[in-house]
Amino acid sequence: MPSHVHAIIAFSNTGKSINTTVSNGKRFIAYDLVKRLKENSNLILNELNNELNNTEKKEGKIHSVFETSFDWKECRTEKFIQQKLAYIQFPNYP
Repeated sequence: MPSHVHAIIAFSNTGKSINTTVSNGKRFIAYDLVKRLKENSNLILNELNNELNNTEKKEGKIHSVFETSFDWKECRTEKFIQQKLAYIQFPNYP
């Protein structure tokens, strides 16, 4: 699915919320993607710049790599984890 990412992530109790952890991860991935794109593809960087809304531009943001929101499910059983792994690997499988 080219428009979004699925991941199964294990968290230890660090005292930080899942929102903070995912937000930090997305930020560091975005920094690395932009750095690599600067070396190879200004066209994509221009597209990421065009995705900014007026508020983001006023805040000084240069590129929009990820949506601010995300959806998560707590994986408490082996069956549920296996179901999610199968979906990630074979999203169009019935």
